[in-house]
Amino acid sequence: LHTLRGVLRNNPMYTRLVAGVMLSSLSLISFAFLTKHGIQNLGATTQDVAGFMVTLVVSTSVASLAIGYIGDHLGNAIALRFSTAAGVVSSVIVLTTRTIPALHTAFMLQGVFISGRIISSNNIVIEFCRPEERPMYLGLTNTLVALMAGTGPVVFGWLLEHTAMPYSGAFATAAAGGALGWLVLMTVRDPRHTACAQPAHPGEMC
Repeated sequence: LHTLRGVLRNNPMYTRLVAGVMLSSLSLISFAFLTKHGIQNLGATTQDVAGFMVTLVVSTSVASLAIGYIGDHLGNAIALRFSTAAGVVSSVIVLTTRTIPALHTAFMLQGVFISGRIISSNNIVIEFCRPEERPMYLGLTNTLVALMAGTGPVVFGWLLEHTAMPYSGAFATAAAGGALGWLVLMTVRDPRHTACAQPAHPGEMC
């Protein structure tokens, strides 16, 4: 625990990254309830639900290629900001537009968001540390992010089931959390481009 606290204290850019990814994880609240919202509030049929899944799979596959390319050529920080913005826009669309085509767009953007989370959030972490420290950094990041990503949908699932909270409350929280995460990620400098030649701490910026 002392070592983990030291990592967060001595590597401020990495700490910002973790905070940004944790906050943007709230966008997954939207993803958790898109289908149920479509069925209950928009009258989505079985065929519509199947179409949502096709849209999600296709968008995730295509976005994975795009996110990988952006990460390789422009940096994983930019790729992560791009995918996080897609998650925010997805929640905003669901909040402001109540149609089946809009829900397809929301699923498509969630596919972009998920692709960025899978690819860039892990790739950028290893750029903040030495090779022998990668397991510790990845383990710390994924543990902290999982706490937020797993808790949010569970809490709002309970609230939607047992209180009068409308789906719009969950989607608004997802949009707000994602937007805050995006703002934090905008302050993270890509370690690949700005790291010192021989930093005192891994990922330390010049």
